[in-house]
Amino acid sequence: MIANDVTPSDSASIDRSQALAIVTDTGSKTSHAVIVARSMKIPAIVGVRDLTKTAREGDWAIVDGYEGIIILNPTEQTLFRYGQIRRQKNSFEQRVQSSTNLPAVTTDGVSVRLMANIEKVDEAGLVKDNGAEGVGLMRTEYLYLNSSRIPSEMEQFVAYKTVAEALAPHPVVIRTLDLGGDKAMAGNPDLFPKEDNPFMGFRAIRFCLEHSQIFKDQLRAILLASAFGNIKIMHPMISGSEELARANALLDECKAELRARGQAFNESIEVGSMIEIPSAAITSDILARQCKFFSVGTNDLIQYMIAIDRVNDRIAHLYEPSHPAVVRMLKLIVDEAHKAGIPVAVCGEMAGDPVYTPLLLGLGIDELSMTPPLLPAVKFLVRAMSMADARALATKALTMDSAKDIYALCDAFYRERVCADEAV
Repeated sequence: MIANDVTPSDSASIDRSQALAIVTDTGSKTSHAVIVARSMKIPAIVGVRDLTKTAREGDWAIVDGYEGIIILNPTEQTLFRYGQIRRQKNSFEQRVQSSTNLPAVTTDGVSVRLMANIEKVDEAGLVKDNGAEGVGLMRTEYLYLNSSRIPSEMEQFVAYKTVAEALAPHPVVIRTLDLGGDKAMAGNPDLFPKEDNPFMGFRAIRFCLEHSQIFKDQLRAILLASAFGNIKIMHPMISGSEELARANALLDECKAELRARGQAFNESIEVGSMIEIPSAAITSDILARQCKFFSVGTNDLIQYMIAIDRVNDRIAHLYEPSHPAVVRMLKLIVDEAHKAGIPVAVCGEMAGDPVYTPLLLGLGIDELSMTPPLLPAVKFLVRAMSMADARALATKALTMDSAKDIYALCDAFYRERVCADEAV
């Protein structure tokens, strides 16, 4: 599929059985097209400027997601060479897949919780198939993007209940609505007016607190589903304690309403906060008093910290998860959360890149949540490394001055343990 871009609303209508690769004119490695492709386990290349003007209907193409190369109408010789590359990659993939159903335990005996990110009800099977211990992030906005109308409380309840029952007793962390930004419902201009800077505008918890009835319908649906499995609630785009307090107050109202109806729910359901805005990260000690867990959304946290539009291909190369500021901020979040006795997960794309696994675990991250097909590769590395070595790597990374040096440190760690005998 070749397009200018793939938005979340576009992805809701993609026939996933037909797509073999995704290539876009715009975007970066954390844009939605890449996230969709990873969930489908197909290659993706973004930021190929003007490709939609060059490619024609009926062209043959090789999409090399490893190297970021697209070859239109390849020669027989090129096809033969890429056939060899594919066989080599498949061999390595089989080796990685061998760890899918094994426990995620380091060589020095430390268990690591690996979870899955999902966005559709029918992806619950992928969670089990890829060896996850539950869902660390269930995106809920796709119930809305598939329709021009707001889904009812009952429709949402059925969706959440289905996932909770399928994965019980494993946890399912349901993120409340993150509509807005690039996730606006079609046909609802009054709810989603056009904004000059939508990623920093009227989205997520800001939308929910403004439209409290829509928000409460979702909260009641989640609460009702909590009677059927191990569900937790997580609020996105929290910027400070006032927003979290208001969200929790609305949740308390919903609990009171359900009690009055005589409907069952988990009275002790855990509520967490995403940490994806610098103000939340810096005040994580305050937020930790109001919730039971944190989940760091590195995609947005990095773009806001470094002032990088992560879907702008002109500056995509500046988006660096290994930036010293990001590493130090992650350490701050972990330290403040652990002082308060609550765990920290990472659910951004950084969590699914095994190159960063030792850094995240070494910094003290308690849980990694990622697109299901990425789980085996991360688990494979976890089983090949020691936590002592990961902590030593993180300690060293915290003293380094550049993103390039930190990445090189992490990449060398990965290659020494996973691909010394493989061309990957």
